[in-house]
Amino acid sequence: MKTAWFLLLFCLAGADDIRWDFQQFKRQLEGQYADLASRLSTSETKIAELVAELHKHKADQLQSGLDQFQDSLNLVTKEQDCLRRKLCERDGFTYGAGLCYYISTEKKNWEESRQWCRDRQSDLMVIKEKEKQDLVASFNKRIWLGLSDSLVEGSFQWVDGTPLTTPTYWMPGEPEDSTYPNAEEDCVEYYDGSQSDDPNRGWNDAPCSIHIAYWMCERVPC
Repeated sequence: MKTAWFLLLFCLAGADDIRWDFQQFKRQLEGQYADLASRLSTSETKIAELVAELHKHKADQLQSGLDQFQDSLNLVTKEQDCLRRKLCERDGFTYGAGLCYYISTEKKNWEESRQWCRDRQSDLMVIKEKEKQDLVASFNKRIWLGLSDSLVEGSFQWVDGTPLTTPTYWMPGEPEDSTYPNAEEDCVEYYDGSQSDDPNRGWNDAPCSIHIAYWMCERVPC
């Protein structure tokens, strides 16, 4: 009986030791887990910082590349502009606002004026933008334009082959064929705008054969 009691006490003592060891082991595991979780969180933070830094570095590199490209583009554009100006001015033309043009100092008829331009790889002025109309009006004199209805009466066409479309800048009452009763008024001039409340509205149709106007040529800068 004593032996059984002794064995029972021994077993109970061993169970207490096992429970204590288990609790100790559990606390160790929990500590290790907490440490691993903390280290994982730190690693994730570092990874996020590295990714953000990488993106910023790439963005900085991209912006730097874009800046260099824009600088190169500006330089090439400036060189092209300089070349266009030299090629334009070499033949006595004027270069400005991306346009190479010539304004005469003498008067010819429309056909002679156009031929003068074509002999110099250019043609009479085609006006499809107000900027060109403003340029022509700035000279304040009668100028032949590259516009006529000599092929089909009433169907005006530019010398580049395109039909006349809006905007147009006719003088009041124009176009008409009554100013010169003995000649067809098939060619268009800028009249100088003095007959209109708006100096830009100076287009007038006139006979192509009379020497009444200066002329204005234009050509591609290069």
